[in-house]
Amino acid sequence: MIYLPTKDLFTCTVVNLVWEKEARNRLRSRTVSNIELKSPMEILRPYYNEQICLSWGFHGYSKELLRRLEDFAVANRNKVRHLTIPFFIDGGNYSNQFFKILKIFGDKLTSLRLQLFLQYVFQDNTLLPEVENLSSFLTNFTNKDLVFPSITNFEFDSPNLPSASVILAKLAPIFPNVTMLQCQEDTICGNIFNLQNYVSQFPKLKSFSFTNRASTLPPQIQQDWSQINLTRLEFYTSRDNSLGAILLQTVAPTLEKVAITLTGTRSRLWVPILPRLRVLKITRYDGKSCKVGHEVRLQFETEDDATGVKIDYEKQFPVLEQLIVRRSNLRGSEPDLQFCFDSTAQFLYSSFTPFTDKVAVCRTLRKLDIPLPPGKHFRLRHENDGVHQSCPNICNCWNWEESTKFLNRLGESFPNVKYHYLEERRLGFGQEMGDHASRLLRHLATKIDRQ
Repeated sequence: MIYLPTKDLFTCTVVNLVWEKEARNRLRSRTVSNIELKSPMEILRPYYNEQICLSWGFHGYSKELLRRLEDFAVANRNKVRHLTIPFFIDGGNYSNQFFKILKIFGDKLTSLRLQLFLQYVFQDNTLLPEVENLSSFLTNFTNKDLVFPSITNFEFDSPNLPSASVILAKLAPIFPNVTMLQCQEDTICGNIFNLQNYVSQFPKLKSFSFTNRASTLPPQIQQDWSQINLTRLEFYTSRDNSLGAILLQTVAPTLEKVAITLTGTRSRLWVPILPRLRVLKITRYDGKSCKVGHEVRLQFETEDDATGVKIDYEKQFPVLEQLIVRRSNLRGSEPDLQFCFDSTAQFLYSSFTPFTDKVAVCRTLRKLDIPLPPGKHFRLRHENDGVHQSCPNICNCWNWEESTKFLNRLGESFPNVKYHYLEERRLGFGQEMGDHASRLLRHLATKIDRQ
């Protein structure tokens, strides 16, 4: 791989031939090609992108469909790294043929996402609802001679199938080397956690990602999960007793990377001590009014009301190296970027850089990925014991705060975050933020260098 001095790959393509080739290779590895098997022209020509998403509409398996899939697999053998493809579970004998065709893609295929569907029935040009029927799949599907040793990332996407755990149990043996499992539907995950022998199905599992918001985790399953050495966990949560929050506490001693999406309101998420955590990512959903104050709050295990300590980094995250805080619904407009920073600053003030007599300091942090101030001032909301009521008409629940105060606060809490990394983040947000943000960052850099 050739070193490129900038993340702007499009600019690199016009510098010289060497940079252009490297930049195009990286772009192809990141870009997803969406392909319909109904189009013969798209099937026969080879694709150079490493990520492919196949689709063929609301149709079950047929000989013609599988023939087209096989033609596509042959044309792109050893080229595809990540494949997203629908899987019709009541395809009968076609299910075995389906997986045999997937093997044609070769050993470069390391990531597979199956989008589970049941066969749709057309009657008088009317699309009838799905009716679950696993008998054909369970009777005819066999994993004999169907093993995918190269696949380490397996995504299981289902439209709320009650028997999803049964399907997963049937498919798991053909993916013996899976280290990363991702579940995209609530029902799937709910059934997974009711599966007593779940842990044994993926003996090499190190990373687990799911969207389940349920709050039930049977004691025996919780004990089973405590015996597996998960190093990465991603989940959505809206409250303390959500499935993700409970699982976070269960596997906390071994986690090195954690990604949490906060989706609820007026609740708290208890964060246990994570002795091995190196990367923490928080994704937030919020609106454009004072109601943003109702979002999920983080409560750290090291918080001590008696001493007024909100977080003790040396105990809470002793080896934390990177902190990421983002909004998922950011659209990129200037007002939205401004509000994104306002709300993120408020979130940081109530969690990672709290207002206390003693500054919370994390000396291990090297990278800080957050929105940066686009101007000299930003809006900081008033709060009363962590609870804020919405304004009835015009929002007047905020005061102007100087951006330099925010950056000084970052410098005090994270003294080893380097200027060049923050400047890189500023450029990543676009030049529309202006030179003022750059001057603020240099001010912070000077302050850090003097320490």
